[in-house]
Amino acid sequence: MLWGPSLRFNPAMKYSFRADGTGIHPESKTFSSGTVSAVWNRYTTVPDASDCVPEDRLFVTQQWDAFDQNAFAVPHEMANALWLNQPLFAARAENKLFQLKAAHKVGLSFPETFFSNDAEDVRDLIDRWGKVVLKTFIGHVWESRSTRETHRISVALLDQYTEINDRAVAICPSIYQRYIEKEFDIRVAVLGDQIFSAKILRNTGPTYMDWRPHILDEDVLVEEFTLPEAVEDQIHRFMREMGLSIGFIDLVMDLHGNVQFLEVNQQGQFLFVEEKLPQMPLLQAMTSLLLTGRSDYSVGDSKKVHFADYLQSKEFAELCEAPQRDVEIISYEA
Repeated sequence: MLWGPSLRFNPAMKYSFRADGTGIHPESKTFSSGTVSAVWNRYTTVPDASDCVPEDRLFVTQQWDAFDQNAFAVPHEMANALWLNQPLFAARAENKLFQLKAAHKVGLSFPETFFSNDAEDVRDLIDRWGKVVLKTFIGHVWESRSTRETHRISVALLDQYTEINDRAVAICPSIYQRYIEKEFDIRVAVLGDQIFSAKILRNTGPTYMDWRPHILDEDVLVEEFTLPEAVEDQIHRFMREMGLSIGFIDLVMDLHGNVQFLEVNQQGQFLFVEEKLPQMPLLQAMTSLLLTGRSDYSVGDSKKVHFADYLQSKEFAELCEAPQRDVEIISYEA
């Protein structure tokens, strides 16, 4: 296994891509892709150019970034393996509007949604549905200069009593989606051809508007759940439409027994489900998928591995003791 933040794992890495009349051929003296079964494209970072003089680092970093993008545009020429996920498809999958277009094409139901900076449209959505969820396109963290407290953007619920500031809405486009009164949330892990589903609810009280900040709470209840066969078929077609080999999908079950699609995260978290449901072999499924390089793998294609065992391991203890990366503060408030 080879692990790296970009194609440039270290200053000694050397690559060539030869393009001629016979096609495109990767040639590297320090890395061979011939024995690679799968590439887990978790995320990439800007290549390190610290070995350059300071005046050249920006240019060299941009060159490496462009080199990465060229290579990732032809992933199977770089590594003829199963990509989880192919870089261009992975980037496209981050587009929420494209997700809903694909969901509509395959017949997945989803709540009415506005991608908008028009306050009039937002009010219209609230008038028709009563409650609307406000989501941002990206996460945001800021710090109060007076209190030094760190704050994070989360989803917000808008209703008829919410004051809609026209100028604020116009300045900052966001996602506005009809709120679904729900029985429970559903988290779906699509790993190759296999689908693993779990429902998320509370032991007491109403369901969470957004369960993600509460997933470690004692009140959270996670149970195995079997999706209707028709919905599983729609999910498989959705994944093919998106060009994804893996994906982590958020659904809700509304009060009428209908499954509603919210979004897919092509590199989402999934082992927290196995932590709650040790009988669900998510780690072993991902391991088998990577080892075989086949979407039609069997969970038994790898030796048995359990997330609970990793949590008790020396490696996990060392990880917990390692210095944590500081939160990236994006802005400050007075």
